[in-house]
Amino acid sequence: MSLIHAFKTESITVTRYKKGTYHKGRFRQGASVQLKIPAVVIPIKGQELLKFPEGQRTKEGIKVYTKDPLQTADDTEKTSADILCLRGKEYEVQDVQQWHSVDLSHYRSLAVKIEQHTGKK
Repeated sequence: MSLIHAFKTESITVTRYKKGTYHKGRFRQGASVQLKIPAVVIPIKGQELLKFPEGQRTKEGIKVYTKDPLQTADDTEKTSADILCLRGKEYEVQDVQQWHSVDLSHYRSLAVKIEQHTGKK
């Protein structure tokens, strides 16, 4: 039994981007694909917020436990972070760690809410 099956899961939509390219000094994101995966989602509180970069520590964050790894941004590989859609909000994956144990191998990801700009001042 995996961790994902031991707790209440919900289906999240993951937007994953393929490798991007640089054109005239500007990064162009690769094509995207959408995946539906089961996950255990928990709000981030307290000390765990310190794992985010300083400018993002005041934003809403979530911990996401999955059977398969999510993707963070990688400048070397020219890939963008996965975007998670959950309950009408979007989150960008910031950190992914693999956790091993005899019966509970899984991935724990930290994601921060993407602020939606309305263009109003």
